[in-house]
Amino acid sequence: MIGDTTKPRQHLHLLTLVTLCLIAAILAGGCTSQTSLNQTASARGTVYESPMNVGDKSNQLKAGKIDAFVSWEPISSQAYLNGTGVVLAYSDAIWPQHLGDVIAISNSSMQKLDRNVLLGLAWAHVKGTNYINDPNNHDSVVQYIANDSGVSLQAANESLKHVQYTDDLNTDSIKAYYNELQSASYLNKSVTDLGYANESQFFDSFIMPDYVKEVKDNLAGDPNWKPPVANTSINVGFLTADSTRLASIVAEKQGYYNASGLTVNFKEYPNGVAMMNGFKTGAIDAGYVGAPPAILARVNDDVKINIISEVNYGGSAIVVKPGAGIHAIADLSGKTVGIPAVGTVQDIVLRKAAQQNNLTVAVK
Repeated sequence: MIGDTTKPRQHLHLLTLVTLCLIAAILAGGCTSQTSLNQTASARGTVYESPMNVGDKSNQLKAGKIDAFVSWEPISSQAYLNGTGVVLAYSDAIWPQHLGDVIAISNSSMQKLDRNVLLGLAWAHVKGTNYINDPNNHDSVVQYIANDSGVSLQAANESLKHVQYTDDLNTDSIKAYYNELQSASYLNKSVTDLGYANESQFFDSFIMPDYVKEVKDNLAGDPNWKPPVANTSINVGFLTADSTRLASIVAEKQGYYNASGLTVNFKEYPNGVAMMNGFKTGAIDAGYVGAPPAILARVNDDVKINIISEVNYGGSAIVVKPGAGIHAIADLSGKTVGIPAVGTVQDIVLRKAAQQNNLTVAVK
């Protein structure tokens, strides 16, 4: 009698099924392991921000208390030239053609001051910017930077390579920062909370290009034009050792403020966030300040200020400690980076660089 072959076939089918299941499980496990491996490989490292005064950054870097810092010019150039730091990346390489500083003016000052004061402020800025951008004035501009910031002539000269000075007012540049601040969850209010129907209405109220436009139109027709003499004293804020506000330095040294009848009392602030407190308390009428602090103050704290001109593009850099093994942005993972304050241009630049390299940022 021939043996019953049904059971062996059943066993064979069962064995085949088990084998296929095992293979599937191994493959699934392999896929899971690979997924886990990929997740581990792409796990987002963290860069730690440490807010500090701009004057402390180089010393902190030299002492090894921080691994890097982000600063405005000419601090970055000075650190590079004296060997304290190595420039890892200039901000314009991280965010091409990004806006730096703006001229902000309080709404109350705009209402109480004569219109000629505002024209005078805009005129002095435009004249100062034209002076900077004239190659014939290069040596005197370098000297102004060195004298004001306390850096060497070499550092002052180097800094000019990394800042683009402007007197335009591009709404899109302001909106770009607004969007960055939204992405970083820095804005805790919406424009509708401030009483605006939409963002377009908000920006139309916040950005006021008319004064600079009027000045530039008049100068185009007559290079010797100047606004009626105002004969007024105003308080203007600026940031410590910040050559990006160079147009205001030139305006003072070249007598543009005096020619327009303005007596300008300059008030120094360590960062843009601190300057916003000056606007809140009424200590200043206007200020050369980073765009992000101005936007944050206007939206989050309803500090009633307006932007009347751009000041510069670029002008910041990530500087790292020599020999620290930091050769790329990705190497900042786990490192401590000094910044002027949270919510400044330098903070946003670092966050963009981190995001581009799959890193997160936390405040230390």
